[in-house]
Amino acid sequence: MKFRNMATLALCGVLSFAASPVLAAKERPVRLTMTTQYMDRHPVVQKVFKPWIEEVKKRTGGRVLITLYNPNTLCPEGEILDAVLKGQVDIGQHFCARNPGRMPLNTVIGKIPMTVSSCQAGALGYWNLWHDSPELQAEYKGLHVLGLHTTAACQVHTKNKPVATLDDLASLRLLGASKDTMVIINALGLNGIMQPMTDMYLAMSRNMGDAAMVPVAPLRSYKINESTKHTLLFHGIMGSCWFAMNEAKWNSLPPDVQQVLTETTGEAISMALGRALDDGEKEDRVLLEKEGHTFSDLAPDERMRWRERIQPALKASWLEEIEKSGLADPDALYAKATEAMERAETALTGKQGG
Repeated sequence: MKFRNMATLALCGVLSFAASPVLAAKERPVRLTMTTQYMDRHPVVQKVFKPWIEEVKKRTGGRVLITLYNPNTLCPEGEILDAVLKGQVDIGQHFCARNPGRMPLNTVIGKIPMTVSSCQAGALGYWNLWHDSPELQAEYKGLHVLGLHTTAACQVHTKNKPVATLDDLASLRLLGASKDTMVIINALGLNGIMQPMTDMYLAMSRNMGDAAMVPVAPLRSYKINESTKHTLLFHGIMGSCWFAMNEAKWNSLPPDVQQVLTETTGEAISMALGRALDDGEKEDRVLLEKEGHTFSDLAPDERMRWRERIQPALKASWLEEIEKSGLADPDALYAKATEAMERAETALTGKQGG
């Protein structure tokens, strides 16, 4: 009798094990593809995306397997947005400005200069703004947003000597890699030359430029640091970035899998993405300083002078870009976005203004 009871218990255990939604032998794993703008050695991939993929696998008992591909593998890097929307790739990440005109309202984040001092604050501000703005959410139609963050801020890097004021920069030729960077340079009354980051090293080595306005990270990536030796930190602008899944794919997932993905993304992963970018910049800065590169901060009074010139120019540029969007009150959205970024900066640093 005792043996029979034990056998019954054992059988119940086996049936319970087999019926488990996580460990059922016949259940095929959900396989998802993913690609981003970052190569596999980038801090964002190493510190955020790969650990997240492992965490999802762990929490689902191996039911969800996400395979991350380098850019230009599953699709051209510039077509990640369309690839995710069409379901050719399940999960993607990129920055909004890579597809001009597609998410014009969300690019407002990149038109608010010198407001936050870190990518972590930028991510928090952007996430909170998006979460509270139906008009921004509407631009992600066809996507299920998993996280939002910003690019690193542009700074000024000079060749021959450190600079501290606009007067110091007046005679220099500044290389800029984007439309918004050129808006800043022109607003400051400086001499700007449009140049892709990939060509800046060559341009400066041939004496075609005296300074560059780019984030810190590209200095070493594109050898710009071989020409520039001094950096003035003014935390100019940050671009808005998305991290999302194809909406139809999301809707096809079991509720418990959706719950795991929800619990491991959102504000938490947005902040993690920002922190990884900040950490990467700190590591780059340490390496540059070992090579003799100097860093200095813009003085408060000079900072006010710069912002008073840059902010109206960037806002005007954004208003022109969204003119056809039909947004009823763009000024209100700009003010709301500015407030969101300022609140995020204050929440993380106790200070206002980057």
